[in-house]
Amino acid sequence: IDERLQVDLSEPPEGLSQESPHSKIQNKKLLEKDFILTMCDVKLLGPDAVGISRDGIILELTAAGDDTFKTHHDTAALASSIYSGLRAPKRQSTETKCSLVNNYSSVYYHWIVDILPKIQGIELYESVTGNNVRIIIPPNPPSWMITSLNLLGYDSGDWEVWDGGNEHVESLLIVSRRKHGKIPKYSSIKWLRRKVRHKLNTHDTSDEFSKRVFVSRRDADWRRLVNLDRILDIIEPYGFEEFIPTNHSIAEQMHTFSEADFIMGPHGSNLANIVFSSDCVVCEIFGDSPRTADYWILSEALNIEYTFLKGTSHGKDIKINPELVRSKLEKILK
Repeated sequence: IDERLQVDLSEPPEGLSQESPHSKIQNKKLLEKDFILTMCDVKLLGPDAVGISRDGIILELTAAGDDTFKTHHDTAALASSIYSGLRAPKRQSTETKCSLVNNYSSVYYHWIVDILPKIQGIELYESVTGNNVRIIIPPNPPSWMITSLNLLGYDSGDWEVWDGGNEHVESLLIVSRRKHGKIPKYSSIKWLRRKVRHKLNTHDTSDEFSKRVFVSRRDADWRRLVNLDRILDIIEPYGFEEFIPTNHSIAEQMHTFSEADFIMGPHGSNLANIVFSSDCVVCEIFGDSPRTADYWILSEALNIEYTFLKGTSHGKDIKINPELVRSKLEKILK
């Protein structure tokens, strides 16, 4: 690795107190160095573009990350991708490339929190070496993926869409994960927020939305609120406006979250847009039990106030006590 690229990009996340169960993990991990490196003669295989070195070693960072082998699902996906790729026709590339493809990259939360921050490393590499890097993005990229890359200054001439095959890459740029375990690096999240918000200031967005946002998931297939209309009656006097993500472009979604001072809604990928928020409160709604602590951890890293409400599960959906919502709002806004 070029010594100029051995840069410790990490900073301790603001808001992680000594009492936080994650603070010990973060403090330990901060002792590790992040890295950016190029590897020669790498094969990228299958739908998830899993990297195999010329010595036949699986490059785990080209898959789901440094925790790939900890779950059966991820290990199975990795093996399936390799097997599929080995059967595909071979191609050759002489460019320096960096893959943004893995078995989670088409999930909005993982694209925003795990994948896009790696571009920080790509930009550093290009600025130090003067070499251009061609990005590889997932097949059939959704519009939100393209828009997010545009907001970071990339267009179609800067990437290629992965075809799920077997490609020999002469020089593959690998950027270490911008999070340790589930804890994102504050420096990378801050970088992403700064870059996107700067671009949003010049981007054509719709009329201004309320600064108190209720992400209803009315447009989703699950984790909708079965008593949504009653909840809207409760929260509207407090200045909340229902936000239906599919009614807005991804740039409009990012802009709305960046301007909000209070965001509330059921657990879901759209809450990943809190990456672009600051100085706000996030209230996450669950069913019978929290699914993951991802947004609490992300809020901690962003120094955003986090709280949650627990309802009851109704099949795939959720019912929340309206008076519990009212009480929570009174307590926070007081």
